[in-house]
Amino acid sequence: MKVNPFYLLLVLYVISNFWAVIKGSVDGGLMLEGEFFKINPSSLFVAFLIQCSILLLFYICYKILYRTSIKKVPIELNDRSGCFLLFLQVAFMAFNVHEGINIAGAGTTIEGGSVLNYLFVILQPDLIFTIVSILLVSNKLFFLNVIVFFVSMFLRGWMGGVFIVFFLVLVRFYPVRLSTRSALTILFSFIILMALMPYIIYAKWSMRSGDGLLDFYLMLPNILDLIDYNSTIDYLLNRFQHVGHVAIIYEDSSNVFNFYQLGKFDSFWLDGLPQYIFMKLFGLDFYRLNSFMVEYFFGVSNPTWNTNPGLAGWFAFLQEKIIYVFLYLIFCFLLPLYFIAKFGGAKLLLLFSCFAVLYLFHGWFGAYFNFMIYCVFIVFILTSKLQNSK
Repeated sequence: MKVNPFYLLLVLYVISNFWAVIKGSVDGGLMLEGEFFKINPSSLFVAFLIQCSILLLFYICYKILYRTSIKKVPIELNDRSGCFLLFLQVAFMAFNVHEGINIAGAGTTIEGGSVLNYLFVILQPDLIFTIVSILLVSNKLFFLNVIVFFVSMFLRGWMGGVFIVFFLVLVRFYPVRLSTRSALTILFSFIILMALMPYIIYAKWSMRSGDGLLDFYLMLPNILDLIDYNSTIDYLLNRFQHVGHVAIIYEDSSNVFNFYQLGKFDSFWLDGLPQYIFMKLFGLDFYRLNSFMVEYFFGVSNPTWNTNPGLAGWFAFLQEKIIYVFLYLIFCFLLPLYFIAKFGGAKLLLLFSCFAVLYLFHGWFGAYFNFMIYCVFIVFILTSKLQNSK
């Protein structure tokens, strides 16, 4: 049996959100960002139906375009590209550690200051790693880059690095055939990962709070007293579901739509690095729905954190303006997907499809737009070089 990471991701989201629907229906609501919200079971099922419709759309697009991608000769990158990627990642990690910035959940960012700040804003080392690493010919350089990426993410408090690396490995070595031996290996690895998960979660919050590695090491013996695997499993499942967030938007859709009309938060079209640079040049501000929800639903003034409405959240309240979502999906998802399938090959199509689901399903439009731009640009550059070399 072949393991397709794209299908695996779809199943993961369906199961996580369905579990939340059942739990919310039984309990009369859900815990969202540490606060209990009473939610009508019918609203949860409507929200889940919207989510499943979006996932079905992604599935159909992938299935149709996969036939185009397999006809393309795969793009491969030599050791020089792998070494450059390694250098870029090490430099980015050293820069973040030295400056103490770009920590997950913190108010500090890498914008502003020295020339290096702007250089890393433009280069986006994490994005380049995500796209380029799967194309490297050398397995040794691939895994070296994976290790550096994982350490870099850990030092910044991003425990999502485990999740990203898992799917990158599946994409790079696709098709991964599941034999009895490999199934046992995966199961054993999963058990070890779950056993370590409380430590990983604690490390995440330790890094985000600004504690050093020594502080984390000294606290390790005390973590044994704090381990609660039920809470750990709940935490992990909640990271993949946002059906509750979609449901509360759906139940208050009229007010949310009115706030949108009044400009209390900006459209998803404006989320992305090019748009951000443009708005900064003209002295304009950008306020996401993700942040507005924290202020409106959770009562937090001037929030320094945000939540995940997801693509489904926009479907839940936009009414007749939902046409803008479809236009966005056509121009920023379907057309790039076709371009990558035609010129990038099956492996890049699989990568793009996985991360499109990951970003758009959660409503991380800025992260998705940046990923899409870089993916299209890299494919364009590499295919142009291949054609010129013939």
